[in-house]
Amino acid sequence: MTAWDDIRAYFPDNTDGDISAEDMRDAVTDLETLDALNAKLAGPTFTGVPAAPTAAPNTNTTQLATTAFVEAESVLLNAAIDLKAPIDAPTFTGVPAAPTAAPDTNTTQIATTAFVEAESVLLNAAVDLKVNLTGSNQAYDTATGTTVLDADNYLLNCTSGTFTVTLPTAVGILMKEYVVKNSGAGVITLDGDTAETIDGELTQAINPNDCLTVRSTNAGWIII
Repeated sequence: MTAWDDIRAYFPDNTDGDISAEDMRDAVTDLETLDALNAKLAGPTFTGVPAAPTAAPNTNTTQLATTAFVEAESVLLNAAIDLKAPIDAPTFTGVPAAPTAAPDTNTTQIATTAFVEAESVLLNAAVDLKVNLTGSNQAYDTATGTTVLDADNYLLNCTSGTFTVTLPTAVGILMKEYVVKNSGAGVITLDGDTAETIDGELTQAINPNDCLTVRSTNAGWIII
C-alpha cells in the first residue's frame, strides 16, 4: 500500500478513488472539529467534569489530585489536628514533657518537675548555708572550763581560765561558723576535733582579749 492509499482511506465515501478539493476541505474541517474536542498534552484547559484516577493517601508526586484525594487528605489533616493542643490555653493529658530550664531561670518558660526539684535543692542548700553561717539563732554562750561546741553554739565567750574549746567535726556542716572570744586572763586552746586542722594546724591559741572566727570547709576549719 502506498502513502496515497493511506490518504484515500480517510475518504471511505469516495468510491471512484479520486479525492477532490471539496473532499479535502471536508476532511480538514472534520479534523479541526476533532482537534477542538481534545485537550492538549501541554497545558490543557478542561471543561465539564474532568476525571482522573485518585492517588493513594499521602502521595507527593506530580500526579493529578482529584477531589476525592483532597477530601481524604483533609480527613487525615483534621485527625492530626485533633491530636494536638491549641496554642491558646491548652489542656494537656497523659504525661506532657518540655525542655528543662537552666537553674535560676526567671522567665515565662514552662517549669518542669526537674526544674522545680533542682530549685528546691538550691533553696535547701541556701537555707542550710544561712543556718551554718549564723548558727541557731546566733546563740551566745559563756564558758569557764573545757567546752565541746555543738550545732547549737555560735558565739562562745570564755570569761576566765585557761582551757580547751573543741570544735565538732567539720564534715557535713559546710560553711558553719563559730566565734570564740577570750575575755579572760588565760589562754584558750581551740581544737579542731582532734584530727581536723584549723588553718593547717591541729590547734589555735586565743590570747586574752582576742577573738577567733572559724568556718567549716566540710573537711576541716579555716580562720576568717
